[in-house]
Amino acid sequence: RILYTLLVLSSCCCLLACSGSGGTGEGTTSLATTDEGTTDEGTTDEGTTDEGTTDGETTGCAAINESDTAIVFQAAVELAGINHTHGTMAATDTMIYACSGDKVVSFDSCMTNTPTENALGGECKAIAVASEQVFVSSDDGKWQDLEGHSIIGPSARSLTANDAHIFASLGLDGLAVAPVGLTEAATNYAIYNDVRDTLPIAGKLVVADGIHGLKLPTWENDVPAASTTGNLEISGAATALAKMGDNRFAATLTGNGVIVVDVTESGLSKVGEFDTPGLASDIAINAEGYALVADWNAMRLLDMRDPTKITLLGRESFDIGKLGGVKTANQQGRVIGVAASGGTWLAAGLNAVSRIDINPEVKVPELSLSISSIQISVLPGQPGSTGLLFPNTGTAPLEVNNIETGDARIQISDMFGTSDMEGVQLYIEPGDTGFVALAAEGSDPLETAVSFTTNDPDNTQVTVPIAINPTLVKANTEAPDFVAPSVDGEMIQMDALKGQVIYLKLFNGL
Repeated sequence: RILYTLLVLSSCCCLLACSGSGGTGEGTTSLATTDEGTTDEGTTDEGTTDEGTTDGETTGCAAINESDTAIVFQAAVELAGINHTHGTMAATDTMIYACSGDKVVSFDSCMTNTPTENALGGECKAIAVASEQVFVSSDDGKWQDLEGHSIIGPSARSLTANDAHIFASLGLDGLAVAPVGLTEAATNYAIYNDVRDTLPIAGKLVVADGIHGLKLPTWENDVPAASTTGNLEISGAATALAKMGDNRFAATLTGNGVIVVDVTESGLSKVGEFDTPGLASDIAINAEGYALVADWNAMRLLDMRDPTKITLLGRESFDIGKLGGVKTANQQGRVIGVAASGGTWLAAGLNAVSRIDINPEVKVPELSLSISSIQISVLPGQPGSTGLLFPNTGTAPLEVNNIETGDARIQISDMFGTSDMEGVQLYIEPGDTGFVALAAEGSDPLETAVSFTTNDPDNTQVTVPIAINPTLVKANTEAPDFVAPSVDGEMIQMDALKGQVIYLKLFNGL
């Protein structure tokens, strides 16, 4: 398991942006949905990773020689860059296809062979796979396959496909449909408000319409209509869909985790849910019922075999520089897409795709701090106070020891979760949260820290900065450049918005 001497906690950020809606068009397509389709995430018959292996046994690609981690990084392929929070990677049982600037990079799921590249006429935006055929949307107004056939089609947020049709999510412009034979131009349907993803399933088409929920469009004269056969209201924004069976799928909800939904004759019915605090931009599910969630600065491994009792099996911080991807300022720890391929898993960062293996049998504690620094306001003649929460999101008890503050002006005033075990200060069961109260004296500014050790293999030694009456950021201070997703899932470089008024929504990603 990867060890860290300092836990770095980062906040998530969404950029609020607006764009116009496109017009409707005359369509000649029909749904003709089969039970294949989407991008093969979680729909393969293999899809296993030899869960429950012991030391030295193999998964689909490589041996796991570590017995203390649920998620193991194995290899990486570097990319020129990814544009969206999901949809820019697709998988078959043996191959991975990922957007990389104005090219599509293709490589085997074990990353044993040299990747190949297919140049596009514009920047790669989204990829779908159906029956081993690969479809790509680029920003030069084309949908194409890797053999050079193309049609006119809008720039897509995500693509899915079945044996008959390609479906594109267009964000605020609705959705678009074209035949898989690429014999006709794509037809746009501006009938929804914020389409993030689509999923052909059970003879229907599920639409993830952002904050507007999940929808099943009706089809009139062989084209999708604004009316629906059933909606499902949600909390958060529906971002990505993944198939779990003939009539069951999972949806990621930004800021609210994952829900499992059944497609019925009367509409959509929620059968399970699991909350996560991060971006939850993408999900991949294997045939065993295990899922990986791309949660911006971490990956979360979930047991979804019983969707009414979804459990967290592991969480791993994601660093795009771990396995060969180039580290760039403010772009570490950003996982935006995941896929299941054969016996392994792939996770897409901003400039690399990493191959990972899972081991659901591992039981480890997981410390998920709610803050990355502590600020205490102290008025003259009055004490100040704050607290530090210790959530254990793992599957084994969390032990916290050696809790110390770096200055006598800050004292530990109370603990919740105090242990009677010798040599253990805090003992926190899985799913519970410990608490340490801190009291501060003196109104003069002070910068120090609180430190402690844990039995979480990723966070054996942790230091959290503390500031008493810190200096506030002054007006007109230049903000650092960083990358963040807009509300419709597009990755935005902050430096490109100089001189414009923008709106930010900030939330903690842990």
